[in-house]
Amino acid sequence: MIYFTADTHFGHSSIIKYCNRPFNNIDEHDEGLIHNWNSVVKKGDTIYHLGDFGHTKDINRMKRISNRLSGQINLIKGNHDTNLEYIANRFNFIKDTHLITTKVFDNKVRIFLSHYAHRTWVHRPRDCFHLFGHAHGNMGSYGLSFDVGVDCWGYRPISIEEVYHHVHTNLMPSWEAEKSLIRENNKVEEYKL
Repeated sequence: MIYFTADTHFGHSSIIKYCNRPFNNIDEHDEGLIHNWNSVVKKGDTIYHLGDFGHTKDINRMKRISNRLSGQINLIKGNHDTNLEYIANRFNFIKDTHLITTKVFDNKVRIFLSHYAHRTWVHRPRDCFHLFGHAHGNMGSYGLSFDVGVDCWGYRPISIEEVYHHVHTNLMPSWEAEKSLIRENNKVEEYKL
């Protein structure tokens, strides 16, 4: 199974206030996010974390947290993901962006992953989805892109099936209309001289 999340901000005590998260303190916050993560992600699953994994100088805290999380974690770096070398071995990879191609319900799906929202991305005209974080739910969807951060999804990772369903239920109708308009505006008329 494949999952996505972003903006966990483990160890970042100010995130509770900044994002109005429903936790009384950072210990409760981190325990809640760990519980929610492990309630959906299992040992053999793959999870793409789209940045801002943690924000603390407490190396031991980050080691304890990262070791308690289920799944094979791939990290797309966020602006707070600095000095992660002490837990780098916990991630399959650490990249700035990543493109995956997989199947969902027997349909080929491409997904561009970045911490930041993009207005355009590789394979966008070919119905490539784009998942991002960073915005903490303060930025709407654009085309086939949307925020997968914990602030948008009940403080838990979302499955690739949820991504597919969300895109096809909520985003695809307006995207099809936009593509049609783009094709109409890009028609070149030939004039006889």
